[in-house]
Amino acid sequence: HLCYILLDIDGVLLPIRSADEAAEELLSSGECDGRDPAFAFPHRCLAALSRIVASVEQFPTRRCRICLSSTWRANAESRQHILDEFQHYAKRNPESPLGRIVDFELTTSMTNYSVRQWEVMEWVHQQQQQQQQEEEEEQHHAAAADRESWSNFSWVVLDDDESCVEDARFRDACAPHTVLTDSKTGLTERDADRAIGVLLESDDALTQLAALRAALRAA
Repeated sequence: HLCYILLDIDGVLLPIRSADEAAEELLSSGECDGRDPAFAFPHRCLAALSRIVASVEQFPTRRCRICLSSTWRANAESRQHILDEFQHYAKRNPESPLGRIVDFELTTSMTNYSVRQWEVMEWVHQQQQQQQQEEEEEQHHAAAADRESWSNFSWVVLDDDESCVEDARFRDACAPHTVLTDSKTGLTERDADRAIGVLLESDDALTQLAALRAALRAA
C-alpha cells in the first residue's frame, strides 16, 4: 500500500516569520550549528514529518513516499537544501526515516505553476491512472483494477495554501486529504496526528475516485 505525502515547504517545514524570530528559536533550541536561521528548518517541524513517515511504515504492507509540491521543486539548489536539512535532523535523530531520503524522485509538475490545488490534483490523477493501467495489465479486468488500485493508494497534502481546501474546482476531492498548516508556526504534532489519520484511515476509496473524476469532467 503506497502512502504519498505531498509536501510544501514554506509555511510547513519553514515557518514564515521574521529573521529575529527564526534566530531566537534556533538559538533557544540549540539547533543553529552555523545554519542560516532564515532557511533552517526547525527540528520540531522535521520531527512531525518524521513521525508521519515512521507511523505509516511501521506497517509492513505500507510504504511512504514524499512528493515535493512546493515551488522549491523548481530549483536544484533548493531541493538539495531540503535534503541537507533532512540529513541535519537525522544526524541528531538516527532513527528518523528522513535520513534515508537522498533525492526527490517525485514532484508535482515542473511546468504547471498555477493554483496549488490544481497542481496537486493533476499529480494525484496521474498517479491514479498509472496504477490503474498497471493493475489492468496484470489482471485484465478494468472494474477489479479500479478497486484494487485505489485500495493501494492513499495520500495527504501538507500545505499552508488555502486553495487546497477552498478552491471550488477540486475541493470535494482535495479537502478531505489536506492538512492545512498555520504558516507562521509550520507543521505541528497535531498536524502530524491528522496526517497519519488521513493516510491510515482514508475515506472510502471509490467515493474519492468518483469525486475526482466528476471534478475532472466538469473542468
